[in-house]
Amino acid sequence: MQTRSFWNHASTYFLCIKSLGQFLCFYLKQMCIVFDSVAEQPATNLQKYKMNRNHRLNWTGITGNCLEMLTSSRQFFKKLHLLLGIAVLGLLYGCGGGNSSPDLGANVDPPAGLVYAVSSASYAQYQAITPNVPHSSGGKVDSYSVEPALPAGLALDPISGVIRGTPAQAGPAVIYTVTGSNAHGAATAYLQIEVTAATTAPTLLHYADNPVSYPVSTTINPNLPYTEGGAVAQFHSTPALPGGLQLDSSTGVISGAPNTVKPAATYVITASNAAGAVSRALTISIADSLQAPGSLTYRQPAAIYSQGQVIAPNLPVATGDAITEFSVQPPLPEGLSLNTDSGEISGTPATLQAERTYTITGSNQAGSSLATITIAVAIPGSFEPGTGMSKRLLAHTATLLPNGKILFAGGGFGTDVFDTAEIYDSGTGIWTPTGKLNRTRQYHTATPLPDGKVLVVGGDPYNVNFWRTAEIYDPSTGIWTLTGMTNFPRMGHTATLLPDGKVLIVGGEQNNPSANTAEIYDPSSGQWTLTGTTNHPRARFHAATLLATGKVLVTGGNSSGATAELYDPDTGVWRATGNMGSARSLHAMVTLPDGKVLLAGDTNAAELYDPASDVWTPTGVMNYTHQRPTVTPLLDGKILIVGGYTRTAELYDPSTNSWALSGDLHAMRAGGHTATQLHNGKVLIAGDALATELYIP
Repeated sequence: MQTRSFWNHASTYFLCIKSLGQFLCFYLKQMCIVFDSVAEQPATNLQKYKMNRNHRLNWTGITGNCLEMLTSSRQFFKKLHLLLGIAVLGLLYGCGGGNSSPDLGANVDPPAGLVYAVSSASYAQYQAITPNVPHSSGGKVDSYSVEPALPAGLALDPISGVIRGTPAQAGPAVIYTVTGSNAHGAATAYLQIEVTAATTAPTLLHYADNPVSYPVSTTINPNLPYTEGGAVAQFHSTPALPGGLQLDSSTGVISGAPNTVKPAATYVITASNAAGAVSRALTISIADSLQAPGSLTYRQPAAIYSQGQVIAPNLPVATGDAITEFSVQPPLPEGLSLNTDSGEISGTPATLQAERTYTITGSNQAGSSLATITIAVAIPGSFEPGTGMSKRLLAHTATLLPNGKILFAGGGFGTDVFDTAEIYDSGTGIWTPTGKLNRTRQYHTATPLPDGKVLVVGGDPYNVNFWRTAEIYDPSTGIWTLTGMTNFPRMGHTATLLPDGKVLIVGGEQNNPSANTAEIYDPSSGQWTLTGTTNHPRARFHAATLLATGKVLVTGGNSSGATAELYDPDTGVWRATGNMGSARSLHAMVTLPDGKVLLAGDTNAAELYDPASDVWTPTGVMNYTHQRPTVTPLLDGKILIVGGYTRTAELYDPSTNSWALSGDLHAMRAGGHTATQLHNGKVLIAGDALATELYIP
């Protein structure tokens, strides 16, 4: 009977101990004293504590009939062992506040999956930015820090992690590492920030979930936008989103709870600022019940990361009903983590590892979908093998498209010259054929136009009839279309995109009148117009680069020695400038962020041209002589030199005017290869061998 009576009062025992648990969480030290004394005279000592306390907690209201039960010492101690078990549950429940589950992860787990709403931003000087907000999973972040210091005028809130402010000084794109930490660990986020002297238009917009289906009357996980190019001032949807969903006009985040079942429809989201806009079609449907996710993939299914360097977030792409939770097996490499809410992979890999496969599960209450990715962690400054091209090429062109893919066009090997073109997807490493050119081409030029199309001009050493032809590639259709013919034959010339969107062509084949001529292509009319004649013949193997002033610097060539000259687009006139320190051919140039020009190749001596003084200055000696090298600016401001009858690459550091060796290529790149910087900062080396390789900065 006593046992039955005890169980009849089990619920009362639990409520009693739950209340004690709430009390204990707030007055732990004092209650430890009470528990010590309750074993002798439970009721008496509790009564004394009740009388002597000087806080505002209503003890009688909390305990209810607990005192009456605890007064019976015999019953209390007989069931003490069971009460202790119930006390543990009650204590845990009571500490949670009584009405919600405790957030244990926030107290014992390190942060994970730290990402920013905009991970690559271009801001305008003197224009306030839209606050950039971090998102993470795992334990709650207690504090944030950033390295290096943000551009002047921008600030990181050390508690919330939000970045806001007004940039005060223009500067090149720089990668920043934001660290979010708590007592149990830390996670890192990638930020690339550029500050321009004028507002630039956004160039890319996409959403984490697209296409997506949401169940009616259910709050969705916010769908976050990702943008590149200029900072977005406003987001807008045409037509308006389904009822119950909201588009934040300043951040682009889609949130809310849909209130009406609707079939799949397309909503065009436009991100804009004063300089222009970019749009993305978003497909949304509202279902009457939750369905399992459809397919799940990642934008970068095969990733090679640099040890110790923060990675650009790897984003999931899902179809079907929205995923509410992500998980991964086996655990990601040390330093990387998965955002369990959004599925993004972020962080800073800490240890080297060979390629390994990971399975990521995206699920909701109705089911799940799987994705596999591979991750390798390599030594910074090394070259890692890439996927092979369909054929071995020399003197082809490689053009980075607005979507981050690369267009490879033409080229040849031996006596073969090709009219083929391929697209390389930097996220997947997959090569895909695209439309064929209208002519075979080698030693031609390819220039990306402001509208995203690509202009290809001249080429083919075995067919002079093709030297005057030009054509346009449209990435949206994969089709090549012939455009107006040049006034003179062109092969081995240079092509430079001018600030007004027109293209300047200089020089051409040796022993041809075109060597001293220049002409301009107007994309709006498709016509070519002759402009001023160069002071020296620029036949083959000269170099050209656009200066910050809008003028074009042209140097050397196999018939022009150490000469250099400037073209002014406003007047169409060429003006001789200071001569280089030595004759140059088979060399390359690049304009640095400070406006100076680095020239390298043909000898092991490098030079800097200063437009302000019109003077060339030696800038260190390279470790090797690079003939016909590629010169590629990296995101950290250094310059990568690859090729020229050596497998060893070199780095130029403008801040110290010094050269350093930077790893060996897997294949010799004697010349005629290309080096293209990808959006993730890596550099794809292709040509002069069937295999490609990636430089890991």
